[in-house]
Amino acid sequence: MAVMQVTGADHLTAVELKRKIQTHTANVAVVGLGYVGLPLAVEKAKVGFHVLGIEQNPKRAYKVNNGENYILDVKDEDLKQVVHAGKLKAYTDFACLPEADVIVICVPTPLNTNRDPDISYIVNVTNEIANHLRPGQLVTLESTTYPGTTQEVILPKLEATGLKTDQDREFQLRGDVIRDRFRRAKIVSQRKASSIDGFYVYTGFICQQAVRYFCVQRK
Repeated sequence: MAVMQVTGADHLTAVELKRKIQTHTANVAVVGLGYVGLPLAVEKAKVGFHVLGIEQNPKRAYKVNNGENYILDVKDEDLKQVVHAGKLKAYTDFACLPEADVIVICVPTPLNTNRDPDISYIVNVTNEIANHLRPGQLVTLESTTYPGTTQEVILPKLEATGLKTDQDREFQLRGDVIRDRFRRAKIVSQRKASSIDGFYVYTGFICQQAVRYFCVQRK
């Protein structure tokens, strides 16, 4: 799992992003409204964020927009409340992404015949995100995958747009979605010190506490 802040924006833009996240006024796009994405979308909508849920399964998108729950970790009443309040809306395409300040990838990674994560969903949505990327956005990967996915798969596609990213990588235990995503401390490794703002923004957005260390790569 990883968090990347897209650069190419000036310092004031980065400061504004941090302010929006801290005041819960940021627009948050959650890509994939499954067992990880929908609980995340609902929890963020509950505390005031405007959440754009991208779900390419039209039946699921329809259910979300009608306040119909299909995930065990989400309370029916919570989903209905945030939808009716206009804090969560589902889309079946990626056209809304330029409106997002934060983009969270929560697509599935089922095991293939070799028992390795199938990252085709990650690859496909990264291509779509790259088509709508703008400076100053925070992009995070919440999907379960193997180390190296961010640097080897996602970063090249995003940086092919001409924009640059800072990268933080985060690993955690699997378990209860709500407890894991929002209440456990997280360990975050940073590729370079310049991503420190992204680290603090990420800490406040996703979880209550994080522990930082720097990752030095061999040439």
